[in-house]
Amino acid sequence: MVAGPLFNIRVVEPAEAGAVAAVHLPHFLCLAGADVDVSQLQVARFVDCGMTLESPTRVRPFHAVLENPSFSPIGLLWKQIYSTLFPPVHSLVLLYRSSRAANITLHLYLIPRDLSLAQAIDENEKNYQSIRVRKPSKTKPLHFGSCYIVSSSSSIEVTPDALEFCNMTVHPLDPDMEIYTEDLRDRLNLCLMEENDRGLVWKATVRPGDVTLPGSTPTRADIQDKMPETLRDALQKTLDELGSTDIKRFKSKLNHMELPEGYKRIPNGMLEEADSLTVCELLVQYYTMDGAVEVAIQALKGINQNELAGMLEMDTRRIPAGIDSVCSRFAAVELGSPI
Repeated sequence: MVAGPLFNIRVVEPAEAGAVAAVHLPHFLCLAGADVDVSQLQVARFVDCGMTLESPTRVRPFHAVLENPSFSPIGLLWKQIYSTLFPPVHSLVLLYRSSRAANITLHLYLIPRDLSLAQAIDENEKNYQSIRVRKPSKTKPLHFGSCYIVSSSSSIEVTPDALEFCNMTVHPLDPDMEIYTEDLRDRLNLCLMEENDRGLVWKATVRPGDVTLPGSTPTRADIQDKMPETLRDALQKTLDELGSTDIKRFKSKLNHMELPEGYKRIPNGMLEEADSLTVCELLVQYYTMDGAVEVAIQALKGINQNELAGMLEMDTRRIPAGIDSVCSRFAAVELGSPI
């Protein structure tokens, strides 16, 4: 079973043997479970006589190390024939808006965390003038062969009804799912769930500004979406962008970060099961509106969500005077360009 991308590596110079001490080959397997036998992960080398397998020097959570390599097309395989269970897979959800389809048509892809495949999909969508709808893309680890469905509180049409997550040697680059809605006045909440037990694996909120095509005239809804009217709106919008894993990390950071003098921590029992809406209410209740925004910005930076922290800072600066204001209690941190 394919466990990562295939590489063709050439050493141009120096060309003598031993010029490269090691290569680190990425894989998309989740090897955290105690019952996973990492010896089943093998380096596949393709030469004129066919394919040969060898064991990597070391296996790490997201890559395998092969020391003193010789080069030919090379990648990682999982020896499924000797294993009863394929490990869960680190996966990504990619979302695009089609510019050639009627109204709002979204293309959804569910793929292993293979960045070469993600790049190929992105280039193919751009050939059709589609735009990327940038949302948190990571899911929880998934199993090949499992089926997933998309649901929403809004009226949508999804084709096909269910999607089987497959390990394809070559992805056809066609969308795994097409999501259609006639209108997007406010927001579109999307949830990707397991078909059998309805377990949530990914969710996102799509707003009008996320799907505006280049050259189109911004609508009133677009402008309102880009510029929240109050600090509470800006804070809620930011928290809604966090995925299920990141909102847990955000709540954990609230319980461990250093707070300004005089501020009390929100009890862990109140945060544990809180969704983004409840977290927003608790922040305002405990720290007032001004303090809630600043605590949120500090917590976002603490979990490396620098892009969202920067967006929240910019949103708060755009709030018209007299509606809400924020006075910094934390030292300003210049954010780098998002990766």
